[in-house]
Amino acid sequence: MFGKNALFRSTSRTTLSTPPGYYESSADRRLDPEGVIYSPQSLDEVVEDAVEDVVERQTPVNDDLAGRFPQVASSSASQPMPEPVVMTWSPPRTVSSGMEGITYTFAQTGRETMVLLPPARHRDTRPAYHVSWYEDFFMKNNFITTIRRGGSEHGQFVGEFNLKGRRGAASLRIGSKNQRFLNEVFVDKNYATNSKFYKLQYDDQSPVLFWNREDRTVCLNSRSEVIATYTPPNYHSKKAALQSAKLVIKPAGRQPDLCDQIVILVLITERLHASSSS
Repeated sequence: MFGKNALFRSTSRTTLSTPPGYYESSADRRLDPEGVIYSPQSLDEVVEDAVEDVVERQTPVNDDLAGRFPQVASSSASQPMPEPVVMTWSPPRTVSSGMEGITYTFAQTGRETMVLLPPARHRDTRPAYHVSWYEDFFMKNNFITTIRRGGSEHGQFVGEFNLKGRRGAASLRIGSKNQRFLNEVFVDKNYATNSKFYKLQYDDQSPVLFWNREDRTVCLNSRSEVIATYTPPNYHSKKAALQSAKLVIKPAGRQPDLCDQIVILVLITERLHASSSS
C-alpha cells in the first residue's frame, strides 16, 4: 500500500557486511528482495503517504492529521458529506381515564364468542377478556359461559358459570378455586336503599359486590362506592354504537381480581335477564 516503506518491513533480514565502527544505527540501511539498498522513510513521510491514500479513498481525515497537514484537510473538506438521518417517533395518543373510568365494549366475534375491547386510543388496545358459551344439549336455552383473559379461547381461565335454568344445581367457578353452587355465592336481596341488588361474594377472601337489579347499570363495593357502570345494548336504536353493550370500570374497580368478578357478575345478571324475558 505504501510502496517500499521500510517501516513495515521485517527486521529479521540480514544487513550488509558490518563496516568499521558499526553501531546500532547501521540497521537503518537494508536490502529489499532484489538486493537494492534503501533507507526507511521518516514517520512524517509515512503518515503523509497514508493520509494521501485516505483522501484518494474519500475517507474523512481525523483532527490530528488535519492539524499536521492542512492541505489534505481542505481537500477532504471539499468532499460532500451525506445529510444526517434523524429517527423520530410520536407515541399514539391515549385516553386519560381519570375518574371517569375505562369504557369496554362487548364485541361479538363469532356465533358463540365475544371479547371486551378497550377504547381505540387506550394505551393497551388488546382485548381484555374473551367470552364463549355453548348450549346444554339436555336443557334448551341453558348456556354454559366461560371467561378468559385476552382475545382468544387459549387465554388464562377467569371463570365459568352454568345457570341450569335457574335451578338449585346452578354453579359458578372462579379462577383456580373450587366450584360453588350459585345460590351459595350469588344472592338476590334488598341491600341498599329501597332498590334490589344482586350480591356476589365467592368466598370469605373475595370482595363483596352489589349490582343494581332494576336497570342493571351500577356495581357497588362494600363501601357503597361505584366501581363499575353498565349500559345494556339498545336494539331499538338504529345506531350501531348504541347496539353494543358497554362496561365502564372505575378506578376503584381496576384491580385484576376485582375486575374479573365485575365482568362475571355482569354476564350472570345479563344471562338471568335474558332467560327471564324469553
